Formats: sequence, structure tokens, C-alpha cells
Amino acid sequence: MNDAGRTDVLHPSKSVQMISGSWGRPCQGTSRSMYESDNTAGAGCNSIGQNEEGGRMRKQSVERLEAGRVRDGRFATAPGSGPSGLFFVQGPCGCQLKIVGFVRPGWEHVSVSTPRRSPNWEEMCFAKDMFWDEEECVMQLHPPHSQYVNNSRYCLHLWRPTRQVIPMPPAAFVGIVGLGPSEAAILFAQMSATS
Repeated sequence: MNDAGRTDVLHPSKSVQMISGSWGRPCQGTSRSMYESDNTAGAGCNSIGQNEEGGRMRKQSVERLEAGRVRDGRFATAPGSGPSGLFFVQGPCGCQLKIVGFVRPGWEHVSVSTPRRSPNWEEMCFAKDMFWDEEECVMQLHPPHSQYVNNSRYCLHLWRPTRQVIPMPPAAFVGIVGLGPSEAAILFAQMSATS
């Protein structure tokens, strides 16, 4: 069955199909495992050796993520479904995070939200590391204004294309490689004092 024909996973206030919750962007979806496809046996690998249906997301959910999986109700997913589903997890800054993970053709996606504010950098890194390896590159996007979709004031998204490598600038373009925040603060203070 293709995902466009699903009618069993619906947004509570709209007649659109969804993978889960309403804090993220409504989208067509499925609640099955990210590693299942309509033709699992025929799922191919792309040029960088990953499954086109989401090969780089963790196949096994981190224990903390699995403990927060919604298992009952309209947005439930089965235990052991991997990173696909709706999760409520206590974040590293004391705020409960609502996290939705799923794969679309060509994309892996995780949305992270809180009830009262946008997630901060530490919370986004925390969520990223639950879904992908710490050395995997994923991104947040700032699309053109004409393509904005904003269904939640406090939701941020992580994306990873599955059919290409994300280009990254050299680390030296970002800052001084190997210099921690404390040393950088001292250096920048010295630079300010000399100008």
C-alpha cells in the first residue's frame, strides 16, 4: 500500500494525513517503521551506500527515546519501530521535548518542540544525537519566505537528505579549530583590547 492512500492516521483537527502530532508541520505519512517500504526486498542503496528509505538514522531507538514513545491513541507507534513515531522526552535543560521522527522519499526529518519556547541549541543537539550518529551531519533550514510553513510557534526541524551528502564549509571558516569557548573568549578580549 502506498502512503498516499492511508486514512488511519489523521490530524485531530484537520482532514490531512499525518505521521504524528500537531506541533510540527502536517504532512502525509505513515506510522510504520522507517525501515519498512512498500518493497523492502527491492530497496536500493544510493551512491553513498545508504538505504534510500533512511539508511543513516539509527535503526534502534536510544533507550531514552524508546521510553518516551507514544504507544496508545491516534499517534501511537509500536515499540521497537525504530526512530519513527511521536516521543515525549525530558530534555537536557529541564523542559519536556515533543519529538516526531520520520522519513520521506529522499529525506529524514525530526521535529522538536516545547510547550512555551523554541528548543535551544543544546536541546536540538540532544535530539539529533538520539536519531543520528554524533558524526552524522544534519541541518536546520531557513527557506525562502515564500516557502515558509509555520504550524507551530515553538517547533524546529532537523533534516538530512538521503540521496546526497550535505556540503559543509571547512571548519576553519566557522572559527579557530581546537580552541574552546573559554580560550576563545580570552583571545577575543585580547583582540578587543588592542583595537
